[in-house]
Amino acid sequence: MALKIEQSLPDGNRVIIIGAGWQGLAAARAYLQLKPSIDLTVIDSDSSIGGVWSNDRIYPNLIADSPVGCYEFSDMCMDEDPELNMWDKIPGVKVNEYLQKFAKRFHIEEHVRLNTRVLSAIHEDNGPDKAKTWSLEVQEKGKQKEVLRCDKLVVASGPSSDPRMPNLDTSKFEGSMFHSLHLGARHNELLAEGVEHVTVVGGNKSAAEVVSLCASAGKKVSWLIRKGGAGPGMLIQVTAVGLRTAAIAFSRWAGLTVPCLLRTHGFFYWIFHSGMFWPGLWLVEKYWTWASHYIFKDLYEGSENSRRIAPDMKHLFWSTAHPSLIHEDNPLFNLLNDGNLIDVQRTHITSVNSNSVTLANGTIRPTSALVFATGWNLTFPKFFKPEARIELDLPIPFDKVPPEMKSYWADLDTAADKWVHKTFPFLSNPPKTYENPPDSTPYRLYRQIIPSTLAAQNDRSIIFVGVMASPQIPLYAELSSIWGVAYLEGLHSPELNEVFKDKYKMDEDTARTMAFMRWRYRRAGIIEPEVGADILDFCDLLCKEMGLEGRRKSRIGGWRGWWNEWFEPYMAADYKGVVSEFLEVVRKRKDEQEGLNGKAKKA
Repeated sequence: MALKIEQSLPDGNRVIIIGAGWQGLAAARAYLQLKPSIDLTVIDSDSSIGGVWSNDRIYPNLIADSPVGCYEFSDMCMDEDPELNMWDKIPGVKVNEYLQKFAKRFHIEEHVRLNTRVLSAIHEDNGPDKAKTWSLEVQEKGKQKEVLRCDKLVVASGPSSDPRMPNLDTSKFEGSMFHSLHLGARHNELLAEGVEHVTVVGGNKSAAEVVSLCASAGKKVSWLIRKGGAGPGMLIQVTAVGLRTAAIAFSRWAGLTVPCLLRTHGFFYWIFHSGMFWPGLWLVEKYWTWASHYIFKDLYEGSENSRRIAPDMKHLFWSTAHPSLIHEDNPLFNLLNDGNLIDVQRTHITSVNSNSVTLANGTIRPTSALVFATGWNLTFPKFFKPEARIELDLPIPFDKVPPEMKSYWADLDTAADKWVHKTFPFLSNPPKTYENPPDSTPYRLYRQIIPSTLAAQNDRSIIFVGVMASPQIPLYAELSSIWGVAYLEGLHSPELNEVFKDKYKMDEDTARTMAFMRWRYRRAGIIEPEVGADILDFCDLLCKEMGLEGRRKSRIGGWRGWWNEWFEPYMAADYKGVVSEFLEVVRKRKDEQEGLNGKAKKA
């Protein structure tokens, strides 16, 4: 069947964004504000806007990990919903409604093409003195393939969207069986009257949610978490010592307790992280030991079931398990401790039969349904050809890395590791934990957004947003999108534009960033960039490079401003109007340049 090919001529204004979740919507909003004249298309394979919060992903009792005020964009408050107040927990359906309303209010909705999958993306050379463009082969569900072309491509689909399934022969199984990715669309199968026993495989947040959903409905649940591996996830109480966990995590003072790549000078660095003042290192260790004790408290001590889902390392700083919040009204631990409906085992399945599973310890468990909450394969956008990933600075399987590239990055990585160990001695000897041995290179995007290879060639046709894992997803999505769009449209300062010409300088910075994340977050930071309590420092950096004030709360001045800056949690609303501020910076810079040009002409 012949491809349908878009016929419009290049005009520099065609923009395609892949992904309609938090990051894709943030990028669309930023682009429409910074350059309203663009011809914008947002592509998503789901049937509704929202990404991981789309209609098909929502199921009963799904709750966001962040409360109202911390999980929203700066120019639209979540508490506009009459059913939600500041600091309330946010049901998944409300997150979905919020993103739908956001897309509608800011006229993004009319640019979105749903049920459309990107099959390939090719970087096209249009000849001498012409900018390169992108050609995307896409297919809408139930329709023929077609080709879309654009001048600017924003990849906002995230790094992990391919469900990981265990290597098992499940062909004989007669019950419902699916990955937790499909829980929203298929949860009713688990709650059906004929289902008596559900087997859940995996130890992460989604596994806990499946177990809680099924047991709350009166189903018997076998919860299987394999020995070894990454182990169970980390469940954290929503309040700790009378304080909201989010209020602590999103306050600037909390960032002082962790080493930060972007804070390598000054009093607090010298005291706590430089290694030159041993009482400071001792205080940091004591703080994290105390915080771990009070946040976990007796959460995992109520029964043998509870102890079996405890993270292998119950230490907030060193644990490589991803944290998730557990709310007071969540019945999970009551059900675990009761033990009548849930049985937790640290083992794995060796074979699957028609209505049962056989475990590694020889036990046979009857089961009516089987859910694999086994996480995600680290995938790179599959629509890029393997050879294209080199110039895009995306992860590449080790056996596909060209020798000269391997040598180039080996030197940078070695120097970066030495810098991390010298700058943060505390990270040099982390406790031993399970590490996934990588089979590919890490992401090597400058600022976790732009490919340095193309930037150095003055090819500003593509950015990647949403690559870095962050506890403040909407806020970082917003700032990184503005920064990224400014790069695509040449709106950054002359000084930063000079940096974009120097590939080695960008790569050296990226090598240090990834080395720090490897040593700080270990398993979590080996391939994908990761940030935690130091997220505000990364937001500050993006603001600074855009000529904006990063320390938003201190602008009121005086002791009150100082107090708010350090001890009040940062919320999305603190960044309200940030695009208008950036446009004003750009206007002033343009006026100054025109003034200088005018003086030069007169001279």
